[in-house]
Amino acid sequence: MGMISMLAVSLYAMLRVAFKARESATSGIAPMRSSNIALDLLGEDLESALPPTGVLAGAFLGQHLGDVQSSQDTVEFYCIGSGDGVDPPNSAGFRKIDLGLEPSPDGRGNMLVRRITNNLLSPQEIQPQEEILCRNVRSFGIQYYDGTQWYSEWDSTQMGDVLPVAVQVDLQ
Repeated sequence: MGMISMLAVSLYAMLRVAFKARESATSGIAPMRSSNIALDLLGEDLESALPPTGVLAGAFLGQHLGDVQSSQDTVEFYCIGSGDGVDPPNSAGFRKIDLGLEPSPDGRGNMLVRRITNNLLSPQEIQPQEEILCRNVRSFGIQYYDGTQWYSEWDSTQMGDVLPVAVQVDLQ
């Protein structure tokens, strides 16, 4: 009887340690998982960016805000979606995308927010739909490559109405 009770206590202790380890691993992975989802959405939008000329397109604007330690960059561009996503109203058709950081309502850190304007030909001004892509963001920095060098800001109207060749995103 004593051996069975010792075995039961050791089994309980072992399971408790295993569940704590699982809980710790899950909480450690959660921020990385949410940042990967945010970067995947951002990558899809950037890959489908429209050239800055045409009726349903506008300038590709990237601004560098903040300092070297904590960038708070913004980017605004027009793109076209395929509608293959889970949320078709936010992923289909011509749309304007505006990305940037906003302070959290609870006052703890910043949120990476994506604003989507769908009806670009509306005669009235339409409020963009806001999506919170990632919470507790310390820094959101973007670099733009023109084929020869990297820039911290991009204004397609000043760069000959072209898109950057590559975009590097730093999310902390």
